[in-house]
Amino acid sequence: DAETGNWWLKYEDIYVGYWPSSLFTTLADAANLLEWGGEVARPANGPRLATKMGSGHFPSEGGDGISSSVKNIECLDATTNAFVQPTAAVAVAKVKNCYDINNVGSTATDGYVIYFGGPGKSDT
Repeated sequence: DAETGNWWLKYEDIYVGYWPSSLFTTLADAANLLEWGGEVARPANGPRLATKMGSGHFPSEGGDGISSSVKNIECLDATTNAFVQPTAAVAVAKVKNCYDINNVGSTATDGYVIYFGGPGKSDT
């Protein structure tokens, strides 16, 4: 928001909420990195948790209606002031036997898409 400096989350034409500008004091002009997806935390050096990410299904089990997804991902290009799809997205899953990600990329119907999730704790 150019007037307040707040960072808004918008879904279709609905403003869902915002993060106050006070949380992002170094992002007044632009960001050089964007991240999206899921995250599960655990105590340092603690056991792996049986916490599901998203629906609890891996992306390899199926896309729509099975694993979690983020669709129509866009970034605001500070130079052109236009929304654009990511161009250099990298998929990272730190514990692939618990959680995984599928960076689908640009699609004709849903824009830029990622699928992610998993059941959590694994004995392997």
